[in-house]
Amino acid sequence: MIKEWPIQFVETDESIGIVAGKIKANKAVSLGDAFAIATAIEKGAEVVTGDPEFEKVTDDVSVFWINR
Repeated sequence: MIKEWPIQFVETDESIGIVAGKIKANKAVSLGDAFAIATAIEKGAEVVTGDPEFEKVTDDVSVFWINR
């Protein structure tokens, strides 16, 4: 069912890992969130979330807020 959604599955690579590490080192976010942010930055995408932790990175990546 998930594969029918209009989303793209992305495998992580070295460039995403490097960006995620920089985000994790400089922002108070979880490692998983750092990888989501890094992936969005590297792919020119928007993060879709309702997690208030992402308020810390709105200067770094576009965020589409749900449940607000």
